Amino acid sequence: MPSEPEYPGKSTMENILEAAIDLFSEKGFDAVSVREITRKVGVRESSLYNHFGSKDELLDVIFETFKTEFGKVILDKKMIQEDLSGMDPEIYLQHHLLTLRDRITPAMQRIWKIVYMEQFRDKRARDFVIREIIGRPAAFYAKVFTAMAEKGVIKPMDPQLLSDEYNYALLAFSLERMLLETDKEDVTPTIRRMFAHIKFFCEAVRK
Repeated sequence: MPSEPEYPGKSTMENILEAAIDLFSEKGFDAVSVREITRKVGVRESSLYNHFGSKDELLDVIFETFKTEFGKVILDKKMIQEDLSGMDPEIYLQHHLLTLRDRITPAMQRIWKIVYMEQFRDKRARDFVIREIIGRPAAFYAKVFTAMAEKGVIKPMDPQLLSDEYNYALLAFSLERMLLETDKEDVTPTIRRMFAHIKFFCEAVRK
C-alpha cells in the first residue's frame, strides 16, 4: 500500500518528478525502482504510468526540465547587447554568474548530479553534457564576447576561443562547488576563486 506522501501541496506528476530527482541523485538511475519512487510519493505504481510511459521517459523529462530552466539565463544576441549597454565587461560577467547561481535551485543541482553520475553509463547523459552543460553556455559566451568586441570594450579576438577559455574554468569551479556542497564543506573559497577568474580574464581581454 502507498505510504504517506513526502511532497504535499503539489500535483501527482510534480511529486513523482521531484521524488525521482531526489532518488536518482542519491542512488543512481539503475538502483532506483518505479516502486521506490511511487512509495516515496505515496501513490500506486500505476499513477506513475499515468504520467510517464516508463522510468526511462521520466529521466528524459528530468533532463528536459534542466534544459528549460537553464535556458532562462542563456540570452539571445539582442538581449546581450542591451544588457551590455554602458556596462563594464567584468560587471556584466559577475552579474550573469550571480543570475546563474540564483537559477540553479537545489532541484537543478540534483539534476546536474544525476547527469554527472550517468554520463559514463547512459548516452543520453553524455549527449546532455556535451550539448547543454558544455555546448550551450559556450555558444552563449561566444555571443557575449562577440558583442563586447563590437562595442569596443574588449580586444578583437576569436570569440569561440575566449568562450572556451572562460567557460571551461567556470565549469570546473561549478563541479568543485557541487562536490564540496555534497560533503557540506565551505564553498566560500571556491566562489572567491570564481570571481577572481572573472577579474583575471577581463583584465587580459579588456581593450
